[in-house]
Amino acid sequence: MKCDFDKLWLYLNNKLDSKAQMEILEHLSKCEVCCQAICQVARDHEADLFIQGRQKQNTGSQAPPESD
Repeated sequence: MKCDFDKLWLYLNNKLDSKAQMEILEHLSKCEVCCQAICQVARDHEADLFIQGRQKQNTGSQAPPESD
């Protein structure tokens, strides 16, 4: 398998069948570039989810603005 960012994205989003998932895993075991890329995308995605969660918490816990 050649490096294929689209397939890596599909893999991260659980959009591949089991055969394609195995191909990705095999490729990742041999390709440092793709391994680093998929790790970075996963970290970025987790960070986005964390930020969204914090924003929801902050929105719900903020006091209403004071009126003059």
